[in-house]
Amino acid sequence: MSATTVITGRLGRDAVLRDAGSTKVINLALAVNYGYGDKKGTQWYDIAVFGKQAEALVQWAVKGSIWCVSVKDLHIEPAKGEYQAKLVGVALDVNFAPQQKNNDEPAPAAKPKSEPKPADDMESDIPF
Repeated sequence: MSATTVITGRLGRDAVLRDAGSTKVINLALAVNYGYGDKKGTQWYDIAVFGKQAEALVQWAVKGSIWCVSVKDLHIEPAKGEYQAKLVGVALDVNFAPQQKNNDEPAPAAKPKSEPKPADDMESDIPF
């Protein structure tokens, strides 16, 4: 039995389709920011996508795009350096994530609110 994790983040590089024997594979380098203030950081995930799903996604998997990926068998593997490691897993389902609006765009104009009725008008509505 394995756990499934859903990760939403930005791709750190373009995906490249490779041959893995009888199937095709792409590796997604997914970056997820965490923390706030002075305690900010980035967690990287290396996620393998196999088969027809890999062939279909390779043209869309470009650096900077936002993806939501369901991952199974997520585990830690040692990386370069003494204190470095990466999280590695196999994709079950891969979807585009909705793009957030750019902060430079002006906010839509708010509709004017109707003026509230004065309290005197409310007394005339009371039946007793």
